[in-house]
Amino acid sequence: MTPLRQAGEFRRVVSGVIPTLSAVIVVIMGVAPTGVTGVGPLTPFFTVAVIFFWVLARPSLMPPASVFTIGFLQDILSGGPIGLWALTLLVVEFFSISERKLMFGQSYLINWLGFAPIVLIAVITVWTGACIFYGVLLSPVPVLVQGLLTALLYPIISWILIATLRWVPAKE
Repeated sequence: MTPLRQAGEFRRVVSGVIPTLSAVIVVIMGVAPTGVTGVGPLTPFFTVAVIFFWVLARPSLMPPASVFTIGFLQDILSGGPIGLWALTLLVVEFFSISERKLMFGQSYLINWLGFAPIVLIAVITVWTGACIFYGVLLSPVPVLVQGLLTALLYPIISWILIATLRWVPAKE
């Protein structure tokens, strides 16, 4: 194998992990202490936004096994119920894939509007799962605020991820 071909193969392998790596980074950002009192409980669902983005942009690079692993990592690092984020992100992936045919090639505004029901599904999944796990009817307000923040911040999150697209293989 020639050095040029080896370099191309290396770039292809490395670029293929960018979607998963970006999700792992936002998981860590989401659980990292901020030093700002009261911010932790209202952290946006960054991983929901990242999974949605990559499922629309390059679904083959965000397979269910990666999504499950990312969710499981978030479960472990957040100290929440084990399996809740793994399940939530798999549900997000499922509904994002079903929306992909409608969203692909549409304007940015349509994609952003299409993200809103995905966030709502994530909010319902997280809230229901937490209520079941803790055996009590929790207030939905905090999780709804997190969902709203996620939907409002999606343009910024996706703008950052769009910048990484040039490093990701175009084949689908």
